Amino acid sequence: MFKKIFTISFILGFNIFLCIQSTIAQNDAVIVNIKKLVYHKTTCSVAKRCKKSCIKTTLPRALNIYHARPCKICHKKHKKSD
Repeated sequence: MFKKIFTISFILGFNIFLCIQSTIAQNDAVIVNIKKLVYHKTTCSVAKRCKKSCIKTTLPRALNIYHARPCKICHKKHKKSD
C-alpha cells in the first residue's frame, strides 16, 4: 500500500515539474542559428525562413553555450527622439 502511494505521488510530482519546466521554456524560447551564432525571437521573419541550421532553445542557453548575439531585425533598440 505504501509503495503504491509513494509511486503515485512521485509520478504526480514529476508531472508538475515537467509542466513548470515547459512553461518556463516557452516563455524564454528563442531560435538560434548555430552557423551564424545569432538568436531570434520566435516571431522573427528571419527565423521563420531558417530551416537547416536553426534550433529552438532558451535564451540563457543561447547566450552561455552558443555565445550568440541578438538579431539586428527582431532585437532593434528603440532610439529616443530628441
